[in-house]
Amino acid sequence: MTDPQVELHDPELKRPAWIVPFMAGLFVTVFAVLLTIAAVRQLGSFITMVVVALFLSFALEPAVQWLARHGWPRGLAAFTMLVVLVILAVGTIILMMPLFISQARALIDHLPDWLARISKYSNKWLSIDLSTQHVTDTLRAASAKLLSYRGDIAGKLFGFGAAVVGAVFKALTIGLFAFYLLADGPRLRRAVLSYLPERRQHYFLWGWETAVDKVGGYLYSRALLAALSAVFGYAALKIIGVGYALPLALFMGVVSQFIPTIGTYIGAALPLMVALLVSPSRALVFLIYVLVYQQLENYIFSPRVTAHTMELNAGIAFGSVIVGASLFGAIGGILALPVTAVIQAGIETFAQRHEVLDSELTRAAAPPPVKDTRPLTQRLAAKLRRGGAKS
Repeated sequence: MTDPQVELHDPELKRPAWIVPFMAGLFVTVFAVLLTIAAVRQLGSFITMVVVALFLSFALEPAVQWLARHGWPRGLAAFTMLVVLVILAVGTIILMMPLFISQARALIDHLPDWLARISKYSNKWLSIDLSTQHVTDTLRAASAKLLSYRGDIAGKLFGFGAAVVGAVFKALTIGLFAFYLLADGPRLRRAVLSYLPERRQHYFLWGWETAVDKVGGYLYSRALLAALSAVFGYAALKIIGVGYALPLALFMGVVSQFIPTIGTYIGAALPLMVALLVSPSRALVFLIYVLVYQQLENYIFSPRVTAHTMELNAGIAFGSVIVGASLFGAIGGILALPVTAVIQAGIETFAQRHEVLDSELTRAAAPPPVKDTRPLTQRLAAKLRRGGAKS
């Protein structure tokens, strides 16, 4: 009987030749994955800014190309489009600020009367005290608690100032990256293509053109629909006599178009509240206008504006925004629709499609009933024959 220890250390027993390279490759792979995860965590903010700048360049590329075809230098065209975008964003914020301040004051003035009315029913049905005195006592208690932390107010203000400075820095960084991507776009694409074989160059150019087409089309179609919504909303608010019609209409137009599915109702909430502060009857008229305009937009405006741009199912659009916002916050929610449109375009281009079997589960609508065109006497005779056959 042989000694197992001798067999274990027998020099004739050699480990397989693939073990060493396999273990080395596994170690290198695990190390690379961990290093990539750590780098993404540390550089997450920078990567986010680069991605936002890339999609911003996709959105502005059609306008820059149009200006370049008309003799503008690409650098000047890119700078002009970025300045126009900043002016529109800042101008909208400046227009909205007086509205929020004024309506906040009006809300505070009307709050005691509203609470007095609501408190009658809340006490009776829900045993909840919403009277003015109760709310005043609650606010006083909160104010006393806030004063106990007054020593930390300076730190909070400093933190708020640092957050504002950080946001401005991120915006400037995104604008700088977007400017270089727009101004040196052809040179950048040629540099990337020089490292790819000819077949992959076609794929790269197709992907870039698709991204520009979908993102740019999304931005311009949404902007046009937002402008239409703002114009009609401004006219409606002016007719029913609601103040701050311009900022309210701009708010409603932007929110209704850039938040899918539920954006219309979110955008209409603020003008409806302001109209309610003026008069309940005017708020009802404005609500009727919103419902009517929504039908006009769904069946007349939107199909014509988005016919050649980005078409997404409403459920897919809403779900993509929820997923994007859950993963990457507000930026992910904003970029979710263009990214989903690009993915959909890739699937439609490269995926093979087949004929669908006819079934009750696959029919979009029930087939219309076949109209019997025979004379009445023949139809009655056939009905009598069927009855006799059954009996």
